[in-house]
Amino acid sequence: MFREFIEDLRKSRRPVLLIGGGVRSAGAEDWARRLGARLKIPCIPTWNAVDIFTNDFEYYRGRIGTYGTRYGNFTIQNADLILAIGCRFSGRITGGDIKSFARGAKIYAVDIDKANLKYPTVKIDVPICMDAKYFIVDLMSVLLEQEESAWSWWLKQTKDWMDKYPVVLEEYYAEDKIVHPYVFVKVLSETLDDRDIVVADCGGNVVVVYQALETKFGQRVISSHGNSPMGFSFAGAIGAALAAPDRRVVCLIGDGGFNMNIQELQTIRNYNIENLKVFIMNNHIYGITRQFQDTHFESRYEASGPKGYNQPDFLPIADAYGIMGLDIRDHHMLRERIRDVIDYPRVIICDVNMNEYCKYEPRIAGFTPIEDMAPLLPRRELRQNMKYSMRPKGFDGEETAAWLEQDIIP
Repeated sequence: MFREFIEDLRKSRRPVLLIGGGVRSAGAEDWARRLGARLKIPCIPTWNAVDIFTNDFEYYRGRIGTYGTRYGNFTIQNADLILAIGCRFSGRITGGDIKSFARGAKIYAVDIDKANLKYPTVKIDVPICMDAKYFIVDLMSVLLEQEESAWSWWLKQTKDWMDKYPVVLEEYYAEDKIVHPYVFVKVLSETLDDRDIVVADCGGNVVVVYQALETKFGQRVISSHGNSPMGFSFAGAIGAALAAPDRRVVCLIGDGGFNMNIQELQTIRNYNIENLKVFIMNNHIYGITRQFQDTHFESRYEASGPKGYNQPDFLPIADAYGIMGLDIRDHHMLRERIRDVIDYPRVIICDVNMNEYCKYEPRIAGFTPIEDMAPLLPRRELRQNMKYSMRPKGFDGEETAAWLEQDIIP
């Protein structure tokens, strides 16, 4: 098993290390980072591992899937060898066109759950049923240290994609009437330190968080992920604050989700919770539902607000419980007001005005390969970025034309 992987790694031109939440379940966070540093190849986390392969990790190359990053998706889709550890290949990772996922790569998958290795969707070439930590430790024991990466050109290419296709675009900062959610999350992440715990909710706000939050190693980023109940992050953040009273806990939640669990303000009051900062990403609508209605129902809005849903004024409600409240109306004092909230010595609620924003991009719109994200790139530019998506013949150095390329990139 290890000998086969090392031999394939030696022949590979575009290897990638992909990790998921199983790495943390196995207590292998530090080992995974050591493995990435030893291999010196692009390293990608799923949403469950964004606090392991963090933005400040030298070999970090983005996040993947339907709401990933362009550069992360270009990296995984151009790979010819993938080592996936503790990672379940869900539809959020593969996109709807499952056969196009990592179509040029030989996939090694390590998982302690045999069922995850028998997916009828993604073809796993070498399934390895093993504890993630044991696997990494054993692999490291036979893996030689590389003084200089054999894939320096590949690291440079993936870094070029990172630089060329950022999630938070310059024009987002020019918004002057509301707070742009992607700008808010980026500025917030610049303000947080490496001991903070971030608890994210669901819908559009969690998409923005997992696309734009720039993580630091030592932070914890928590969400309900596949369950996605509205209001989870408020209750979850209360639990985190009680479990870690010496750490700052930041709750990120939409107005709809906060409205679902607004009664927990009395829980904060009753238990005298002090180390919690709540940011309500308030777009006054059910944003992800509105985007779905835009995409599939010709913008016929129903029960997504203002028709069918209206949020209350949250700050007087917080005040009624004796909890401090602030708001952020636009970009003019964004950084300073975020700092005020983060540094406030007790619990605080901050209402952030994102009035009717519901454009969560980049994203996969329909059953397209995950590299073909909306807003769509010009076809020539997309082909240029996918020029490496070849399927090797037994890693012998000869490459075939991109698999199904005519169907995938028209």
